[in-house]
Formats: sequence, structure tokens, C-alpha cells
Amino acid sequence: MTDTTNSEVLLFVSTTQSFLEKEASLSRLRELHAAGVAFDTDWWRRAAELGWTSLLVPDELGGGSVSGNGVKDLALVAELAGKNVAPGPLHPISTVLAGLVEAPENHSDTIESLVSGELVASWAVDEPGRSWAPLQPALTATPTASGFRLDGVKDRVETGAQSGVLLVVANCEGAVRQFLVPTDAVGMRVETQRSVDLVKSYARVYFDGVEVDGSAAVGSAEQTPTLISRQSQIAQIMQCAEVVGILDAVLNFTIQWGFDRHSFGRPLGSYQAL
Repeated sequence: MTDTTNSEVLLFVSTTQSFLEKEASLSRLRELHAAGVAFDTDWWRRAAELGWTSLLVPDELGGGSVSGNGVKDLALVAELAGKNVAPGPLHPISTVLAGLVEAPENHSDTIESLVSGELVASWAVDEPGRSWAPLQPALTATPTASGFRLDGVKDRVETGAQSGVLLVVANCEGAVRQFLVPTDAVGMRVETQRSVDLVKSYARVYFDGVEVDGSAAVGSAEQTPTLISRQSQIAQIMQCAEVVGILDAVLNFTIQWGFDRHSFGRPLGSYQAL
């Protein structure tokens, strides 16, 4: 996927690869998993300094991409992360930013904190026992005198326990809306969920009368379906790119195994094709 005709992209890719090899080794990943830690926050801030978090953010909001195509650059990072089995909140933060940059009113400080790596955020869109239906949330947002009251449950929220804020999809009087909600809000409870994935952590989040100001809304009711569609596209692109990286690594491992494995006194790969 690497654009070999662009020297800046090549430098970005090589720098990212070197950082991952040095700072996100498999042994370090196992140490974090054994300690019950999803990722090292200092490591993530250094990753943000490399530009990972700024790729979908326009220049006027403090971001910028390497090639001028932020989605393509982000896919390169996701591919390398998959190839190196890297931890970190790249997926959820990028998905949240994809929505915020399209409706930045009242949220410039949050965007700045996400780009700097000081803040972690996630998209609270899935719900227990339900298939993928982001435009049909069961969680409700009821208008109040000062804003909205959120009630319901979100499920499989990636890095939910490590996030400082969640972008929550809710049903507001029949219209789908999104709200930025701090995870320390009164009435919110975050419950870590078990996963077989060593590099991704998930949480179930309960909203019991969580009150937010009107400024917590991201975009208007008319904008929200388009924002959710964009966020879904970014999530899918990143997932596909990560899988490409994973499969590339597995293929290389398999080829190497064919030459490391000996049978009848010869490397297996010298007389058998994989």
C-alpha cells in the first residue's frame, strides 16, 4: 500500500515502522497484557507526535496529512500497526476525530487534546445483543432545560476504560444524535469486558440519567447520519488495512518457517511450495 513515489510518505512509513519495532515489540505487548494494561499512555503520546492522530484533521484545526490524503496515510499506519501487532487507541480515536472535524463547533479543545495524544476517546455505538445498526440506537437522549439526559447501555466500546471522553450515539426524540460525554460523568459506569485480543480492550458502558450540556452535541440532527456514515467508513478502512498488515506478517512467518523447518535433511521450502 506504500506510495513509493512520494519521499515524504516513505519517510513517514519508515519512521512509523522503526518506532513500532522499537517501542511496540511482542515482548512488550505480552508484558502489558500480563499486567492488565491496554497500552502505555506515554507511548501513545509519542505516537501522536509522529503525526498519527493529525492525519484526518485539517490544517486549520491543528492537523495535517503527509501526502494530502489523510485517509490513505492513516491506512498506511493501520497496516503497519497490524503487521507489528501494535496496541493503542488508533482506531477509536481516528473514528471519533472523523466525526468531530466535520462538526467542530464547541469541540476544538477536544480535537486539540486528541491530536496531541493527551486525551483518549472512543466511539460508543454498539449495544448489547444487537447487530450493527448505528442509525437505530436504543440508548436515549432526552432533552432537558440545560441539555440532554442519556439513558441506556453501550457495548464493545474499544479502550472504553482508558478513554477520557466517549462519542455516544443516541436516539433523541426519534432522531439519531451524537454527544461527547466525559467518562467521569455522574451516572456513568464503565465495566471492562474480556477479549481474546491481546492488543485491544473493550468495555460495556452504562448510562443512568447522565446529564450533559447542549454543547455536548456533535453536529445537528440533520448532519448526524452523514457523520456516522463517514465514521463507519473510516472504521472499516482501518480494519481492512490492519488485516492486510496482519496477513502480510503471517505470510512472511509461513515462508520463513518453510526454510527453517527441515525434513529428510533439507529445508522444507527447498522442495515444497507453500
